[in-house]
Amino acid sequence: MKLRLRMSERSMGTRLDSYGPNGSNSMEVLMTRESVLVNRMREKLRLIATGDAGHSDSRLVVLSCGGGLRGAFGGGVLVGLSQLGFKDVFDVAVGVSAGAANVAYFLSGQTAVGMSIYLKEMISPKFLSPARIWRIADLDFIEHMIRDSAKKLDVEAVRRSRSEFYVGSTNIHGKGELINAKLMTDMVATLKGSMSLPAFYNKVTYVEQGGFVDGDVSLSLAVPEVMTTFKPTDLLIIMNRPFANFKDPFSFFQKMFFKLFLRSFSTEFRTAFFDKNEDHNRRLRSMHSGECFVGANVSLVCPDYEMPLFTRDAGEIKRFADSGTEKILAIFDGRVRSTEVQVTA
Repeated sequence: MKLRLRMSERSMGTRLDSYGPNGSNSMEVLMTRESVLVNRMREKLRLIATGDAGHSDSRLVVLSCGGGLRGAFGGGVLVGLSQLGFKDVFDVAVGVSAGAANVAYFLSGQTAVGMSIYLKEMISPKFLSPARIWRIADLDFIEHMIRDSAKKLDVEAVRRSRSEFYVGSTNIHGKGELINAKLMTDMVATLKGSMSLPAFYNKVTYVEQGGFVDGDVSLSLAVPEVMTTFKPTDLLIIMNRPFANFKDPFSFFQKMFFKLFLRSFSTEFRTAFFDKNEDHNRRLRSMHSGECFVGANVSLVCPDYEMPLFTRDAGEIKRFADSGTEKILAIFDGRVRSTEVQVTA
């Protein structure tokens, strides 16, 4: 299945409220122990575990958003969900940019392995080096870790998982696509394309559907696309920035920097790229107003603070990840369990 989506203007609400089916105030958007979705997920898990076909009466979707190193928070949330036994509860799992890799390691049952990449490889000069001007963020190195190293993704385990798995990416024309990752011959390349931010990694990744770069360019908050495509009855959104935080416009110097590195991309792509922060803000305003949630029980998990994007402090990243794990564990059982993340060699 393939979906091509143009970015569009959305209404600009500013209200934080609670949403449920048909826009009713039946739940809190910011997930708490009292959220409708908590009991819905528990019940779905029970029905699946007992072989009760009634689990198909609901359609539960998780959307894991991007954010570079900030994706460690979302990875931490998925660590907690895995610990709670929710790995196979989602009918559809969607990941964008860093969220795509997070979801892949979640579906394979390797959340701790995926988290260790944030804590070691993603702060290594082999990945992130401002001195390497034409490839500041070397996605080839991360691809090697996911494909060939001791931390490689168990692709076949992902394919065997119960959930449908879609990756949000941006094609070379600046349009967002949701790619069925299980149907792709090279799943790792599909993940790499979704994470490849132009200007920091100046290569396009090609899979069967064409050339792709970072999903955050066009699908930073892919709620409208997820709602339209999968029609969930229940939706869990994992963000890596606080819900109240909007993105700033590009500065003059940022624009000059990006223009230099985007010269080889099409005019349509450059237009989408320079609009991406405002597109993110339009989508966030739509979420604040509740406009895009109509028809589903929706809950959102997000951090309480914004971690610096280019930190190299493993301790800071681990605290950020642990806050995600602790938050989801507290929501589901009211106590914080051990959240130690094993860093493998």
